[in-house]
Amino acid sequence: GAAVTQSDMFADRNGPSAGWTPEQMGKSKQAFKENVTFNSFRRAGQDAMQSGNPAMVEEVQKRLAGPEGDAMDPAKRNALDQTLFGWQQSLEAKQVREAEKAVREAEKQYKKASDMLSDGTKQLLSGAYLSPEYMAAMATTAQGTGLEAEVQTLFKAQKQSSGFANLPPDKRAEVLNAARAVRADPNRGVSPEENERYLLLTRIDDNVRKSVDENAWQAAQAVGKIQQAPQINIADPQTAISVVGQRMAEIGTVEDFAGKKVSPLQPVEADQLTKLVKTLKPDQASSMLGQIGALVGDSDRVAAIAKQMQDKDNTIGTAMAFASSKTTQGRYTAQLVLEGAQAIKDKAIKVDGVAESGWRAQIAKQVRGAYSNQEAEDQVINAAFLIAAAKGGDVDNALNLATGGIIERNGGKLPLPYGMKEREFDKRLSAITPADLQGQAASGFVQAGPARVPLAQFIQSIPDAQLVHAGQGRYNVRAGTTLVTNEQGKRITLQIGPVQ
Repeated sequence: GAAVTQSDMFADRNGPSAGWTPEQMGKSKQAFKENVTFNSFRRAGQDAMQSGNPAMVEEVQKRLAGPEGDAMDPAKRNALDQTLFGWQQSLEAKQVREAEKAVREAEKQYKKASDMLSDGTKQLLSGAYLSPEYMAAMATTAQGTGLEAEVQTLFKAQKQSSGFANLPPDKRAEVLNAARAVRADPNRGVSPEENERYLLLTRIDDNVRKSVDENAWQAAQAVGKIQQAPQINIADPQTAISVVGQRMAEIGTVEDFAGKKVSPLQPVEADQLTKLVKTLKPDQASSMLGQIGALVGDSDRVAAIAKQMQDKDNTIGTAMAFASSKTTQGRYTAQLVLEGAQAIKDKAIKVDGVAESGWRAQIAKQVRGAYSNQEAEDQVINAAFLIAAAKGGDVDNALNLATGGIIERNGGKLPLPYGMKEREFDKRLSAITPADLQGQAASGFVQAGPARVPLAQFIQSIPDAQLVHAGQGRYNVRAGTTLVTNEQGKRITLQIGPVQ
């Protein structure tokens, strides 16, 4: 407005001197007014555009449509209005794009935080510790996502569960039993925080047990009991023997954590070993399995390997179960198992498969009731059947080779230790002393059902007791419907013969 006023004054004062007519002076004034109005609105629109705010551009449009814009040429006024409208739409579109981008970024950050929270929860429930770096990254990622409280709850839960997953199963059971006792005590009760901790520890215990059953080595590594548990590709006998030898250095630690004897092989490695056995001749395969059995040096560990392999191939699993056993001629029993399977496959032997009187029926009649469970009996029956095929149908010989010989004793069946006669077996039982079992019953007492029995008295009863097979050369003692244990509830085991 000031510019127009000054221009009009300039025209009025200098126009006549320049020889302008009133009409020329009017046109000059009008032209200046139109130009300065147009430029003023255009500059205002540009400033609004640069601000990035479409509302400011819209405000300029409104002014342009009002009395201020009347001074402009209608065509220019319309053209500028369209320009301003375009700028406004451009800014609004940019805002939409930026808003959509912000939403996408927020969704991306939420998903990342959610994934980290989920992974962290899985690690916690498996018994693993979250590293400080991972916790810091999780907290940072969760900021602004609405997951901050859940992340803090997870961190708090890790503190509550600290060290629990590292305990062996019996110690974890003690912790949970103590918590259950408190929950069941109406005079004590639990707080919501204590209840949450109990539920958390219960889930951790369940998950740790499952992970141990799936792969004890990786489970032990996950909770820091061992530093490394890399899977090793088993492609030849030397590698197989080497892997077992390496694992034996830490197997005690893993077994303490697992609360039971475990295989030195991880599941994938056991599968590879099974495939390797299939490529070898029976004597080569049995020699390799025999060396593995000798390295393992424990029938329960051998049985654990056999179970892994049996899930893939029943015959090879059976051969592994007898890996360390040898005949009186020094041959591996496993070789006879594999040779028998090959003979049947090649139809080199005619199998007597009559349901009630064939090889398997004869073997089963002797074996059933001699072992602690049906799975063990099935394995022995299968082994004896295959050995019979390797021995030309000599069922009695096959049965002795597979079992060590089965006897009737004190009202029950029992397999003898390999290479031991019944008379020698009785002699070994009678020779057991309190010192032999002191390590299992340190208190000097055993638990025979509800009765607390002095160790010396228990030993005197052994020759007349009913025994239960507990592995090659090992036996538990029956007391009524239960087995004799120490005062901590662990079964008393008699080691009568060498473990092969």
